[in-house]
Amino acid sequence: MAKKNHSHQMSVLVVCPDKHEGNMVRLTLEELLGHNVKKIGVVKSGEPALEYIKEHHPEELVLIGISAGHSEAIVLETRVLDGVRHTGIIVIPPKDVNYDSVAIINLEAGADVVLPAGSSLALVRLNMLSLVNQKLEADEMRRTIFKHQNMNLIDELTGLANMRGFLAKFAKSFEKCRDGSTGLALIMMDLDHFKKVNDSTNHMVGSFVIKSVGHLIAQQIGQQIGSATVGGNSLDVAARFGGDEFIIALHGDDVKNLLTRAEILRGIVEKQVFKFHGFSIRVTCSQGLCWVPPSFDGQATDIVKGADAMLYKAKDRGRNTIVGMNLWYPVDFNHIGGTHMIDWDTGSDDNRVPRRNKA
Repeated sequence: MAKKNHSHQMSVLVVCPDKHEGNMVRLTLEELLGHNVKKIGVVKSGEPALEYIKEHHPEELVLIGISAGHSEAIVLETRVLDGVRHTGIIVIPPKDVNYDSVAIINLEAGADVVLPAGSSLALVRLNMLSLVNQKLEADEMRRTIFKHQNMNLIDELTGLANMRGFLAKFAKSFEKCRDGSTGLALIMMDLDHFKKVNDSTNHMVGSFVIKSVGHLIAQQIGQQIGSATVGGNSLDVAARFGGDEFIIALHGDDVKNLLTRAEILRGIVEKQVFKFHGFSIRVTCSQGLCWVPPSFDGQATDIVKGADAMLYKAKDRGRNTIVGMNLWYPVDFNHIGGTHMIDWDTGSDDNRVPRRNKA
């Protein structure tokens, strides 16, 4: 829970029909709040108040000397504008009105505090500081809840999605594919002979390599790790499937472009030197890719089966390569023929070895 923090700088809007009184309130509050205040605006009525709120989003709203009906309307409209945020609202009604009835009307509308007419600005200040601390505590609670919700969807080692997080996003990707919005490629990837890394070093080194490869994948597809996000399609997602195996969903209508992106990732992993506690490790990866075009009307599980089958073909072909297939029916995943295989060439402009996937 957030600690009391009177050093937080708040922005404030004062709404007062009497312009002179409103300015006096502003000056007095600036003096009383000192470094706790960032900016205090002053308006005379509800309409300019709402325009000010839309533009500046003040944290505190002080309504002084406004009739019950008008203050209620301002409070209600402010709560509509708030959405998921919360503006602290203090109401001080005009003199010679029934305090209880005004308080009930405004509190039911969503005001936080209703003070009697003539209340000192020192009392207003105390209530403002109390409200801003309540807001800080609520914000901290929301951040904590959000963090824990996200932790349930993230692989702790790599920072990529875990399978729960991946499947939730993949379900949306699959619907986008089915409605014709995008083609979809699923990649199964694992690190070649990774057991040798653990056997020749230790599991801490192995974990570091897996973590680092996860970061390389995230950078390539544009998935967020911590606060950094780089490029990519917003639908693209990767997860740690388990151990040293990863699953990646890429989106686009040109399968060869998606294969090229996979090849770039393969090359990045191959060239990387992973240094940890005196060890320098190089690894390669194998990838199996299964692609379906927009408006695919088959089963999502078949895309996974296809990618897994292609990964085994990549291993059979010597590893450190990519094998891809188009998924259409009928298909026998135990005997995938040449009509399903993607024939492609990465080219050799940058000394990459051409890899042609043929049945």
